[in-house]
Amino acid sequence: HGGGLSIPCVPTWVNKGGPMRIALVNPVARKTEGYHTIGTKIPQLGLQVLAKLVSPPHEVDIIDEIFGTAGTEDLLGRGGYDLVGVTGYTSGAARAYEIAAYCRGHGIPCIMGGPHAWAVPDEPAEHFDSVAVGECDEIWPQIVADAEAGKLQDRYDGSMPDLEQGHFGAATQGLHPINGNYDVACLQTSRGCPVGCDYCSVTRFNGSKIRRRAIGEIIEEWNTTDKRFIFVVDDNFFGVGPQHAEWARELLRAIIKHGKKRRWFSQTSLNMGQDAEAMKLAYKAGCRSMLVGIESFNPENLKAWHKGLNLKLLGDYKTLVDGFHRGGVSVLIGHQVSFPD
Repeated sequence: HGGGLSIPCVPTWVNKGGPMRIALVNPVARKTEGYHTIGTKIPQLGLQVLAKLVSPPHEVDIIDEIFGTAGTEDLLGRGGYDLVGVTGYTSGAARAYEIAAYCRGHGIPCIMGGPHAWAVPDEPAEHFDSVAVGECDEIWPQIVADAEAGKLQDRYDGSMPDLEQGHFGAATQGLHPINGNYDVACLQTSRGCPVGCDYCSVTRFNGSKIRRRAIGEIIEEWNTTDKRFIFVVDDNFFGVGPQHAEWARELLRAIIKHGKKRRWFSQTSLNMGQDAEAMKLAYKAGCRSMLVGIESFNPENLKAWHKGLNLKLLGDYKTLVDGFHRGGVSVLIGHQVSFPD
């Protein structure tokens, strides 16, 4: 791949031309291992989504380093894998490169995707055989096919697909890592956020348009979860504007009517506190907490971060939070500390 940091690939692997064993790895930085490995074990949903897109007879294992970093190389060495896919945030990139060095040193094709690969694709290209940039729903089947044929490309570029029309976004619920067991389930009903905060990667990575999944498919996945608690990982569950609000209410009604009883938590914008009906439905559907970005009480800070929604609602912060509480939903707030006041 060129460059001073490149790690030479040892091309010892031979494509079997048949069923493959695939490992999907979530790397954790060694220096933050305690932070990630103590407390609730939450799935890296993207790996479960990719697993859902792999058709039999191929087999998929997940290795998640929230359960520790010590055994990963041993598991990869003993697993007989034909392809290793690694996700990762920037915080775990150095560890991802260690995993790539092991794979390439043992002749196992390896590819990196996720936010870090999207942000600086040339860097992981120095370490991995291939890089996947952007959302991988549409390109992952091609990556698997190319790996099976022994013709993995240097780079694959994904798009932002229509989740409803393409039937994308579902995860393999119940697929736990071979090195641990998750405490909760994760599920995503939509991607993207229109708020566009300057400090947030969501709008850049997943777009400013909220793309929804088909409600029937969400309920089907909801009912296959093997945990009593679900983290609904939407970037903005309620969204902004009447169209998004009505869709959220429709989903909540469907969960109440057709979904198994689960307690759940999600992320939303502050304006949801204005909608008494939505709050009532959320509680009845099992929601007990929402993460809400307050960010700052200083209008100048909100302007600097392009947090226009909160700027409009600044005078109503308490009233809106009270709206969540009246509905029976607790509020976890996100607050920025990068400005002096």
